[in-house]
Amino acid sequence: MKHKLLISFFLILIFVSIFLGFGYTGKVSEYIAPDEQGSIDVYFCPTDNCREVYSNIIKDSNNINCAIFEMDSIIQEFDRKSSVTNVKIVSDNSAKHKLSNFSFVRFDNNNQLMHNKFCLFEKNNKKFILTGSLNPTENGFNKDRNNLVVIESSYLYGNYREEFNELWNGFYGEGEKVQYPRIYFNGFLLENYFCPEDECESRLFNLIKNSNERIYFMTFSFTSDTIGDYIIKKSSEGIDVKGIFDKLKDDKYSEFSKMKEKKLNVKVYEGALLHHKVFIVDDTVLFGSYNPTSSGDERNDENIIIIHNKEIADKFVKELNYLFENGK
Repeated sequence: MKHKLLISFFLILIFVSIFLGFGYTGKVSEYIAPDEQGSIDVYFCPTDNCREVYSNIIKDSNNINCAIFEMDSIIQEFDRKSSVTNVKIVSDNSAKHKLSNFSFVRFDNNNQLMHNKFCLFEKNNKKFILTGSLNPTENGFNKDRNNLVVIESSYLYGNYREEFNELWNGFYGEGEKVQYPRIYFNGFLLENYFCPEDECESRLFNLIKNSNERIYFMTFSFTSDTIGDYIIKKSSEGIDVKGIFDKLKDDKYSEFSKMKEKKLNVKVYEGALLHHKVFIVDDTVLFGSYNPTSSGDERNDENIIIIHNKEIADKFVKELNYLFENGK
């Protein structure tokens, strides 16, 4: 009898704890974006000397970890640096023939592309990330149109550190959701996501869906019907659309022909490779390694940053306008 009374007592206690608020509020905790100050430097290659930016980072920094799709001669600079500080690099399996002799390089499992182009580094007791569309190759530095962005941010550093550790430890095409998806940075909102776990296409779609004035883009590969069709829809509603595709747009799945048929203001860049992966929506810019394709969203390891700041967005608009006028 005492045993039954004891069980009844504990059941009542559990009931009270759950429903009367002892240790349970009935509310799901909401994410609160942290706040910090830092710096953002934006470079456009080859107009800017992106090789010098990379070389200075390698020379002056400590504890360098990179996830880079491909590279060539700059690996020698990483190799020299590895003799004095920690250097770790993850690359795509397709780069194995170039980089397999370096002990600090690991490769993905070849089930998808390890398509990132980012580095984490420490300098003068500050933490930085480097990202964008640039693969540090001779063509990437000197011929192809790319962007390279360096941001001082402890929170972004933490995000990229977690992602890098997953890749370094062999987790490809999967992973935990980003720890700090939104940050108030210098007073404006900055977002950071990794594909496929953070659903990069949906982030871009939401930007486009909520656009009020303009949708501009520079894309190497753009085959997403979801994104392409919605841009066409927004154009029909009076939103200013302007886009430039790489000349490889002739792929039968590209969104170029469909947009051209609808008389959208789009064209093909006929110079060297147009390697940007950039969308400017109103006063917000999205950039990184992600191309709006099914593989970019669902399979490959990718990263994007979304900056809600007119000054930064307009730097990308300036690059787009230049290429639009000078790309034949």
